[in-house]
Amino acid sequence: MTASKETQVWWKRVLGVVVEEVAAKLKEQNARIAALEDRIAEFKYRGIWQSGIVYRECNSVTDNGSLWICMARESTQRPGNGSDWRLAVKRGKDGKDVRP
Repeated sequence: MTASKETQVWWKRVLGVVVEEVAAKLKEQNARIAALEDRIAEFKYRGIWQSGIVYRECNSVTDNGSLWICMARESTQRPGNGSDWRLAVKRGKDGKDVRP
C-alpha cells in the first residue's frame, strides 16, 4: 500500500468516527429540542380555574383575581391549596377613587 492509499484509509476511519460522534450528538440534541417544544406547547393561559379540569405544567389560570402557573406535571388542585401552583401576579386592592 502506498503512503497515499494509507493516508486515504486513515482519513476515512477518522471521518467515520467523527460522523458517528456528530450523529450521536445531533440525536441527543433533537430529543432535547422535542422535549422543550412539547413543554412550550403547554405554556398557555387556560382562563379562570375550574374544578374537575386537569391542568398541565406551565398552564396558567386566574383564581380570585390572581394569576397562577401550574408547576406540577398535572393538577386538579385549586391554586393556593398546595404546591402544584405558583403565584405569578397577586390580586391588587380594589380602587375606590376611580373617576370616569
